[in-house]
Amino acid sequence: MRGYFLAHYRDVTATGCVRDDINVTRVVFNEITESSIKASLQSPREIDANLVHAYLARRALDYLIGFNISPLLWRKLPGCQSAGRVQSAALSLICDREMEIDGFKPQEYWTVLVEFKKNKNLDLTNNFLSSHLTFFDTKKLSQFSVSSHTEAMEIEEKINSSNFEVSSKITKRQRKPSPPYITSTLQQDAANKLDFSSTYTMKLAQKLYEGIQLSDGREQD
Repeated sequence: MRGYFLAHYRDVTATGCVRDDINVTRVVFNEITESSIKASLQSPREIDANLVHAYLARRALDYLIGFNISPLLWRKLPGCQSAGRVQSAALSLICDREMEIDGFKPQEYWTVLVEFKKNKNLDLTNNFLSSHLTFFDTKKLSQFSVSSHTEAMEIEEKINSSNFEVSSKITKRQRKPSPPYITSTLQQDAANKLDFSSTYTMKLAQKLYEGIQLSDGREQD
């Protein structure tokens, strides 16, 4: 964002550094190499007003929070380093969470785990079916529906004197996604599945990164 602000046309022309007939653009590159810099010079970008405004907002926050609050903290809290738009917001989240933890009031609740025997004539380990009780007396049980040991024992007595049958069986397939690529696994899969060299794979990854299609591969290791 800082680069867009520095290249902002109105601020540059206001200083008289360039003539009004000169179009100011922005070049962006992601690696400090001759080829990358030359390529970026061949494809300059227009100034993004949203990024310019974002930088101005960030600068204002730095001034309002960092420059004004930090000296106060130094006087009131010896040893405190500074305040800022990032660490102050993060500290606020931590404090809010800590207050929630301190204000937590424990509440007793019970869950009922029922173990059914599939066939009363057999006594095999795999002849049992376990299930958590979710409905009782036609009412759906919530987390705190059974709030005491006495209630749990009353439910147990009713269950022991009742008969049950399986009305339906639903099987859900679960598939865990593969973990995100890091540089090494990306190169390995590209080589094994597509027969790409490591150099070619990283060139493609760089193009995707420049097009904001994936995060910087150099930060994933």
